[in-house]
Amino acid sequence: MFYFKYKAYGRFGIRCHQDNMKAVILAGGESQKLVPITTDSRPKTMVYLMNQSVMERIINALPPQVDEVIITTDRGAETLSAYLNGRAKKRNDLRFKGKIRVVKEEKPFGTAGSVKLLEKEISDDDFIVLQSDVVSSVDIEEMLKVHKKKNAVVTVSLFKVAAAREYGIVAVDDSYRILKFIEKPKNDQLFSTLVNAGTYICSPLIFEDIIQHGYTDFARDVFPRLIRGGKPVYGYEFKGFWIDIGNFEKYKLAHKLLLERTMTFKIPSVTKARIVPPVLIGKKCKIGKSVLGPNVCVGDGVVIEDNCKIYDSVIWPGTTIGSGCLIRGSVICEKCRIADNVLIEETILGNKVAVSRGAKLTRGTRVWPSKRVSSDTREKEFIGAPEDFRL
Repeated sequence: MFYFKYKAYGRFGIRCHQDNMKAVILAGGESQKLVPITTDSRPKTMVYLMNQSVMERIINALPPQVDEVIITTDRGAETLSAYLNGRAKKRNDLRFKGKIRVVKEEKPFGTAGSVKLLEKEISDDDFIVLQSDVVSSVDIEEMLKVHKKKNAVVTVSLFKVAAAREYGIVAVDDSYRILKFIEKPKNDQLFSTLVNAGTYICSPLIFEDIIQHGYTDFARDVFPRLIRGGKPVYGYEFKGFWIDIGNFEKYKLAHKLLLERTMTFKIPSVTKARIVPPVLIGKKCKIGKSVLGPNVCVGDGVVIEDNCKIYDSVIWPGTTIGSGCLIRGSVICEKCRIADNVLIEETILGNKVAVSRGAKLTRGTRVWPSKRVSSDTREKEFIGAPEDFRL
């Protein structure tokens, strides 16, 4: 028996068998609304989500056809590249075993502009485009089957939402061919609750309609142009969940959704705590007689003393929490040191923050990395924020 490997397009543009693909992950743009979770030394792609970086989750979820990943970013390229290289060397940290490359852009080119710059490298076959700040239940392998069946120039993932105004909305026919596309519609333009969910499968033919003239966007520029030209643009609607983790509340909500989808966890740590599911506890943690949950994610190597209550919160690796603490609705980043009897409510602590005994951090407080919080802090504050910081 002989096995023949074909390109995605044979003579006359006929779709053929394809057993390998490239994936482009778009990781550019600022993440101001996640500061101080994100910093100059930690781009948004390295933010932890369920004890994995966002980028690792995306790469590990790629279908088996993908044999190369190209990540484009205009910030933190060196940091991200070093991080992924280190993770890839550790067994089982990255399921994907192909090539991973980070490409630094000297300036933002937009979603389509970034892909256009890679045209010579990815134009042989169909390829996948993904956003780095979206968490969803989309089944890319099933989406790929639909794309092939429809012989589409591009297939766009679609998700139904209640409030569609802040997204790109689409109208489709019975076959899910996209008839109309409007990015961030006005109130009198809300003709649909189906929105662009940010994952695309593209044929090389799409490059004919990506005009490189600076900043170019798929949703704003390319998709409407394809539709006006009568090109086959199709949608793939999926159920489950879809969320942009671009701010503090959505980041917490993403954890809640993911935790709820897997209610039972193996807990590979030493703990005497009462666990109220869903809770995820990382490796090598030491947890005393406290209450954890619901909706708590604890990273590797965390120490939690007795008589604490923690719920609706995310604790990153290496943090130590003293006895008698109450932590609610908060994100505590790596290697923080929290003394006894501390109250932390709806607060963000950056890496290596030290919180003094008896301190009360109230709703909306943000503490920048490596700062110390004294026990007399009583009100909402931005502790350690740079002078030019703006939400």
